[in-house]
Amino acid sequence: MEYCALLHSRQKWNSPRRKLEEGDLVFMCDETPRNKWPLALVTETYPSKDGLVRKVKIVTYQDGQRKNFDRLIHKLVLLVANKN
Repeated sequence: MEYCALLHSRQKWNSPRRKLEEGDLVFMCDETPRNKWPLALVTETYPSKDGLVRKVKIVTYQDGQRKNFDRLIHKLVLLVANKN
């Protein structure tokens, strides 16, 4: 019984991850196939009371138009980190 629980550990909360920052390039994980995820740029972060970033503002170009979105970070995948 204990062995099965070890096989399926929650990777999300076991180790701290890098916070998203302005200038990071991310994929927007929508209900589309992975090869169709649009690229987006983080333009603003919204830290919570405990200092962790849980929501960000992103900008993307879809169909030749610039679109702004507010997204939760678990709907984004970090592709390239900003080095500033």
